[in-house]
Amino acid sequence: MPRGGPDGGDGGDGGSVRIVCDPSVRTLASFRHKRRFIAGNGGNGAGRRKHGANGHDVELRVPEGTVITLEDAVGNRGRADLGAPGQEFVAPGGRGGRGNARFATSTNRYPLLAEQGEPGAEFDAVLDLKLIADVGIIGQPNAGKSSLLAALTAARPKVAAYPFSTLEPVLGVIDHRDQRAVLVDIPGLIEGAHEGVGLGHDFLRHIERAAVLVHVVDGSLDDPVAEYERVRNELHQYGEGVARKPEVVALNKSDIPGVREKLPLLRDQLPDRHIHCISAVARLGLEPMMDDVLVSLQSLETDEPQGGVGEAVVLRPEPADAPFSVEKRGRGYVVHADQPGRVAAMVDPADWEARAQLYGHLERVGVMGALQRAGAGADSVFWLGGKEWTWE
Repeated sequence: MPRGGPDGGDGGDGGSVRIVCDPSVRTLASFRHKRRFIAGNGGNGAGRRKHGANGHDVELRVPEGTVITLEDAVGNRGRADLGAPGQEFVAPGGRGGRGNARFATSTNRYPLLAEQGEPGAEFDAVLDLKLIADVGIIGQPNAGKSSLLAALTAARPKVAAYPFSTLEPVLGVIDHRDQRAVLVDIPGLIEGAHEGVGLGHDFLRHIERAAVLVHVVDGSLDDPVAEYERVRNELHQYGEGVARKPEVVALNKSDIPGVREKLPLLRDQLPDRHIHCISAVARLGLEPMMDDVLVSLQSLETDEPQGGVGEAVVLRPEPADAPFSVEKRGRGYVVHADQPGRVAAMVDPADWEARAQLYGHLERVGVMGALQRAGAGADSVFWLGGKEWTWE
């Protein structure tokens, strides 16, 4: 501004991408066709110290139980677990660059320097939904898990007399003795499930969210203990703490002759387990089994979801004052410096007065000293802010 000093305003901040946990959302189907989301750019600053407008945010809503696995542009990896309403993951936009009014000093009343805005965070994310339930019903195929869910709740899973009739988890809600619980029927686990055999990973990941397990064992088999141990082995091999969850064992199909006689054998082989003899089809023995399940639920401490309700997990770009480094390359030096680089990017190398002010700024923030320690001297070439400069 002639005779009035610098009056260039700052640029606006870039918009953020926010992934928010919303209990009204049930699936991740909305991301099937649209995969790329970009928040708005910040507006340019203007004369009379006018601040540029901030960029608009982009908000993505996901169900409870969504796990975000991400990787940014330089290979850094992270994970966010949105397990409660209001929790969010934030990739913030970059801060707006400073206008020339910010560079005025007592000795430089006419600054020709300004600053580029920071780049925003950019990342690739995998969204993985893990169902949240109080009780996970597990067991081998055709053990009667779906029949048990149908007997206990209003859910109507596919029930058939052959293995693998359930191909995806099914949720149901039970009201038992003035308590409500959410049950999930996990498709049958076969040997090798922990390695992904039979979509094992797709099924086992839902068990991670269940507080208590009901392990349904087919009582019509010759060796129900061996069947039980095969499923337990898959839980141990999978890890994630699922094998340590409280467990109630249900010896199913007690309406078939000879099944009840196997109960003492099961209790003898598994003395540390709560075991009930039931028939999901005939609805026998279900109440005492659910009493036991609710006792296990009540005994668990209610841990606050990681991060706390409403707290944001933030992927932050490098701070403006991040340490810088100098690298010898060929005939010159490459300076890796975030904030000085954003100032240099705005300077015209052909404008000697602006160039002189830039070198003074680099001297004050320590870049010139770092170049000198790296071996640079008179007429040395260095690169900063995407431009080539000569030491003067």
